[in-house]
Amino acid sequence: EGSLDVRMMLRDVRHCQLRTLTLCARAEKYREMAMQATGRMDALRVGGTERRSKVETYILELWDVHNELQQEISRLMKKSREAEALIRTLEDDRYRAVLELRYLCAMTWEELAAKLHFTVRWAHKLHKEAMELLAQR
Repeated sequence: EGSLDVRMMLRDVRHCQLRTLTLCARAEKYREMAMQATGRMDALRVGGTERRSKVETYILELWDVHNELQQEISRLMKKSREAEALIRTLEDDRYRAVLELRYLCAMTWEELAAKLHFTVRWAHKLHKEAMELLAQR
């Protein structure tokens, strides 16, 4: 059961990282759309109408995404601190490096193996050993 808890905690950090990246991409999309719409006359609201202009719509969407992003970043920071504290309990530098790069830096297996000058297979082996040690705590 300890193994499942550790895995879930570290996977949750990766999930938060990916969610943050998705929200950043959405924010950029709305920012670009708002910038493009400002150059067109059809984007402007005609006085007296209740309908929002395209610019207003994009800005409101951007605001919503920004708020969501702030919340996700706060969650990510909290979970990353917890994961970092757990990873620091490992004595072996190799175990710490593999887990930090995988979960705190969101690297793929190929990226972290190259960075550490390991094969992907060796990185997986070290990861498994590190997770087993953490599960025993």
